[in-house]
Amino acid sequence: MKEILSGKMKTWHDADDQHKLAEITVVFDNMKSSTTRLLRDSIVGNEKLPGNWFAMKNNPEVVDYVSKNKDAIGILGVSWISDAQDSLTVDFLKKVKVVALTSNDPQDREYYKPYQAYIALKNYPVCRNIYVINREARTGLGTGFAGYLAGESGQLIIKKMGLMPATQSVRLVHLHPENVQ
Repeated sequence: MKEILSGKMKTWHDADDQHKLAEITVVFDNMKSSTTRLLRDSIVGNEKLPGNWFAMKNNPEVVDYVSKNKDAIGILGVSWISDAQDSLTVDFLKKVKVVALTSNDPQDREYYKPYQAYIALKNYPVCRNIYVINREARTGLGTGFAGYLAGESGQLIIKKMGLMPATQSVRLVHLHPENVQ
């Protein structure tokens, strides 16, 4: 994935000799989004953006483009694909496949999807911390907002968005098909 995003791997044939698809295109929601910036900072750095990167106007357009173009990879924030009770998310997941990634650690050959537990355990390789920085000199709206986010209600909202709350414990549930009725 890193070679694709950096522009070193340009065609699907470069990735796998069996592929007949054309040039790989990488599609983002917006060239100025935080997701794009994360990948830019961690993969491309100060280099010029690869020619195979381009942006749509929003996340639904990314999913629509990827569902219609088999040679495309869409990059979205995890909150857009994690709410199984949201009809928009369910529709997204019917159209596209969420890719599992592995780290560069040669001892870790497992592939992980962007589930909350794998993000918290840092098994999923593309993630970042989100900080609330309050620069108020006295207690005010910013302090109240930061307190709300750190509290039970705020952490529940973060959890519901598919992100990993700072104050929640990690829970992995493995279901075996023979035990499910």
